[in-house]
Amino acid sequence: MQAIRHIFEHAPEAIPVPEQWRQKRMEVILLGPETEESVPNVTYGWPADYFERTFGSIPDLMEREAQGVAELES
Repeated sequence: MQAIRHIFEHAPEAIPVPEQWRQKRMEVILLGPETEESVPNVTYGWPADYFERTFGSIPDLMEREAQGVAELES
């Protein structure tokens, strides 16, 4: 996805913003349409199907043996 970023000192009339924002500095970001080429096959650094492939792959943990009673100093 491509993005265009522009900072305005005063909002142009062509951009509909509330009147109280007109004379304030603002940032406008335009996001282009997504195309198949613009969508990566990796999301946030993980392969697209990573969680589906690995969910449940770690076996349940073994039961821990009893630890006994702590010795108290007198």
